[in-house]
Amino acid sequence: MTHKEILAMTEGLLKEHGVTGYVVNFWGDGWVYAQCNWNRRMISFNSTIGESCGIDQIRNTALHEIAHALVVQRGGEAWHYVNKGWTCHHEGWVKIARELGCTDIDRHK
Repeated sequence: MTHKEILAMTEGLLKEHGVTGYVVNFWGDGWVYAQCNWNRRMISFNSTIGESCGIDQIRNTALHEIAHALVVQRGGEAWHYVNKGWTCHHEGWVKIARELGCTDIDRHK
């Protein structure tokens, strides 16, 4: 996938799942496919993800990061994990990731 296609897909998924105010971009290469930065309201992809992953894996990665954004946006039950400093793949994130249809969740627990 091209960067343009990844941006369009991710922006569509953000809209579909009601995530507002986030920017999607790319950074240099690295060992992670993507990351969600709540403070900057940004989902960033590794610039090489389109070359190294197929569309299904890229979509799943986008949903994975959107689940992180929703942990913060929804507040309530999931937000208390963030307030305690448990910001990664806790039960609140797992619940939201499953709701979105994110696969391969068990390896992130």
